[in-house]
Amino acid sequence: MCWGQGSYGALGLENHGSYSDSPAPIPTGPIDLAKALSIGEYHHCVILNDDSLVCWGANSVGQVGVGDTTFRASPTPVTLGSGRTAKAVALGYYYTCAILSDDSLSCWGSNNGGQLGVGDTTNRNSPTAVSLGSSTVKAVALGQSHTCAILSDDSLSCWGQNNYGQLGVGDTTNRNSPTAVSLGSSTAKAIALGESHTCAILNDDSVKFWGYNYYGQLGIGVWMGNENPPSGLSPVDLGSGRTAKKLSVGQHHTFAILDDDSLVGWGINTNYQLGLGDAVSKNRPQRV
Repeated sequence: MCWGQGSYGALGLENHGSYSDSPAPIPTGPIDLAKALSIGEYHHCVILNDDSLVCWGANSVGQVGVGDTTFRASPTPVTLGSGRTAKAVALGYYYTCAILSDDSLSCWGSNNGGQLGVGDTTNRNSPTAVSLGSSTVKAVALGQSHTCAILSDDSLSCWGQNNYGQLGVGDTTNRNSPTAVSLGSSTAKAIALGESHTCAILNDDSVKFWGYNYYGQLGIGVWMGNENPPSGLSPVDLGSGRTAKKLSVGQHHTFAILDDDSLVGWGINTNYQLGLGDAVSKNRPQRV
C-alpha cells in the first residue's frame, strides 16, 4: 500500500501523475505479497514473497534497473542474474543496491560520485556486480551519493562521494570502489547513512558517527564535521551505561533505540522532526 505524491510513478499506481490521500494497493502482478520495501527519492523497490525484485518510479539514470532510462509507473521485474534472487534492497538518492541470494552485491543507477562501487563514475541502468574480493556482504546502506557495507568478516567498507568525510577514510576524496574503513579493534554490527553522514553500531553496541555535521547530526556536541577514521573517534554519549540497539537516519537527523528501549534523537529539528516540542536543532542525543 502506498499514498502521497505520485510523480514519476512513485506510488506504482500506473498513472505517473496521480496522488493518493489514503493507502492504495500496489498492483504487483500475480505475486503480490511483499517481504521488504525500500524507498528512494522518486523510485521504490520491493522484494516479493518469491524473493524476486520489482522496482518502479523515476528512472532518469537507470535507478529502476530494467536496462533503460524510461520511468516505470508500475512495479517492473528487475533481472538479477541467472538463478539469483534478492535478500535485501537499499535505495539512495538516485541509485539502488541489492544483496543477492549468494550474498554478493549489485548496484545500479546514478554513479556521479562513484557510489555504485564498480570502479568508475559511469551510470548503470541494470544491476552491476560490486567487486569485494573474497568477501561477501551482510548489510548495505545508502546515503545520497555514498554507500557502506558490512562484509562477511564484520569489517566495514565504504565508497562514493566523500566531500564531507562521510566515508570515514581520513580525507575528502571520492572513492569509486569499496574502501576499508578502520574501526580499530572493533567490528560493525549495523550501519545507517544520512545524506552525507555515516553511523555505525559497533560490536560492543556503542555508536560512532562521521561526516557532515552542520545540523549536529553526528551527536558529538559540536557543529563541526569529522572526516577522521572511526578508529580515532570517541563513541557518541547515549547516557550513562546506555548502548544502542537500532539506528534510523534521515537526511540530517538521527534516532537511536537504546538498550532500555527508550528513544533518543538529534540533528536538524527546524520542522519538529525530533519530536521534542520545539524547533531547535540538537547536537547531542535527546530523549524523546
